[in-house]
Amino acid sequence: MTRLDTTIARRVAENYESAVNDNDFAAVTALFAPDGFVQHPARGRHEGTEEILAFYQTQFERQPRLRLLNIGVAADVCYAEFEGSRAGSDEVGLVVDIFGIGEGGELRSNVICLGPRLPFQRA
Repeated sequence: MTRLDTTIARRVAENYESAVNDNDFAAVTALFAPDGFVQHPARGRHEGTEEILAFYQTQFERQPRLRLLNIGVAADVCYAEFEGSRAGSDEVGLVVDIFGIGEGGELRSNVICLGPRLPFQRA
């Protein structure tokens, strides 16, 4: 198996971060291969363009915000660590998205892992 290029992995993670922060479900959906899937711990698995689009439309009602912290690459998988929050919320949490990335840079899969949510620390 060929190792994923770190530059491609970072570009995918940054494009995902930007699309989520813009609440642009069409842009997020466009990152996925037509037969790709997203797996959410509380909302299950969503396969194919239509289900992925519907998933992100629902997710974006909560106005998520992401800040990319780090990426790691193993084989054809990118582990992207994000600080996650929602507009109007005083909580922040760790979100790890495990991206399966195809040879053309398309997302074959996104397995979302959510860490604990904690109050913001105000200075």
